[in-house]
Amino acid sequence: MDSQISLRVCLLIIFLVLAPGLALAVTADKEMGPCPCNLRGQVVSWSCVWEGPGPQYPYKLPYVEVELMNCLGGWTKTATDEFGNFEFACVPNPTPSCPFCLRVVDVGFSGYVSSFDAALILRYLVNLETLGKCSFDTGSEILYPQRIAADVNCQNGVNAYDAALILMYAVGVIDHFDCGDEWVYYPVPTCVEDCSQDIMLHCICIGDVSGPSSWPGLLRDGEPAEVELGLPRHYGSYVEVPVRVAGAEDVSSAEFSVAFDPMDFEVVSAEPAGLTEGYMSISSSIGGILRLAMAGANSFSGDGDIALITLEKKRPMITSALNRLILSDVLLNEDTPTVIGHEPGTPEMFKVSLGPISPNPSAGWTTISFDVSKASNVSLNIYSVAGELVRNVFTGKAKAGRNSVTWDGTNANGNEVPRGIYFCRIDSGSLSATGKIVLMK
Repeated sequence: MDSQISLRVCLLIIFLVLAPGLALAVTADKEMGPCPCNLRGQVVSWSCVWEGPGPQYPYKLPYVEVELMNCLGGWTKTATDEFGNFEFACVPNPTPSCPFCLRVVDVGFSGYVSSFDAALILRYLVNLETLGKCSFDTGSEILYPQRIAADVNCQNGVNAYDAALILMYAVGVIDHFDCGDEWVYYPVPTCVEDCSQDIMLHCICIGDVSGPSSWPGLLRDGEPAEVELGLPRHYGSYVEVPVRVAGAEDVSSAEFSVAFDPMDFEVVSAEPAGLTEGYMSISSSIGGILRLAMAGANSFSGDGDIALITLEKKRPMITSALNRLILSDVLLNEDTPTVIGHEPGTPEMFKVSLGPISPNPSAGWTTISFDVSKASNVSLNIYSVAGELVRNVFTGKAKAGRNSVTWDGTNANGNEVPRGIYFCRIDSGSLSATGKIVLMK
């Protein structure tokens, strides 16, 4: 009887201390009774290691919220650190009849879902992929994280419709999947009966079939592929603009955005062409931004066209289309290629392009590389997904060749910006190149 009273008193004290808005600052105390238990753990996404080169798992999830519950309804929350670790200090000793249950309540956004995930589903359907990496034996069944992630509508297993939904998500036609929570957690059970054991919560992002890091061996070694808008072909009031790639290797998906002035053009069509002929695709055009995502069961390598954009000119005086279009946000599989901009009308074309952005995703500091074919004045800015200017990172004269600058994840006032997706854009004269930065913190 006395031990039950002490347990109830302890739970009441913990609830009051851990109430929203109060800091977690409790230590074991003689008067607190059975409260010597510190519960530690780590939140990761998937749990396997590649053989040979490639991303190493588990991939730690920083700055996500973890909730602790027990059989009496007590609860509190904490957040993981930059390494995905969490700790609940001084909680009552759990018992087999009253264990603690853990769950992740805020993982964030599905920034890892891309058209490459759709390509993996298509390859799975024709037996070119098993979607069996990182499988986990629970003792009663074998769980396959990739297949769980691939069934984005949670109906009838994995099929081509799941691939189509992922492409719709990639271009913004839909903004979520009808599959309950954005993330699924395993292994089960997540209830623990001993605070001394190490706890690891594994998360699967719905739609992220490939896993949270780039798939290994996507592009040629040492050099990223290059993507650019090809020379437009004018036919009366219409113009066709190819999108070209050079140096690609084993690519089975591609996606990109093209920005234009709606007063100049209206999108007639955007579809796979050349190397991507026959790929599943979907496009959207909203407010002067065309987005196209493509995926196929087979892969392509080398140089050539990957898409054809047809535009209708709204003003007859438009005779040059290339310098009125900006290619950005390009992915080949899950790699970011070099995006090349052109200034037509000069014997030697001036080129400006974005190079590697690393680390990406980033927990705060990010190094942005860019190339210019000759010394020139450039401006590099960070924008939100709403198109609002977040910060000017660099303005001045850049040397010919590779340059790099660093963004510390703050706005123009020096305040840290919230996690999410941001865009970095480099401008030089009439040329621009844009890349995506995923900020997790």
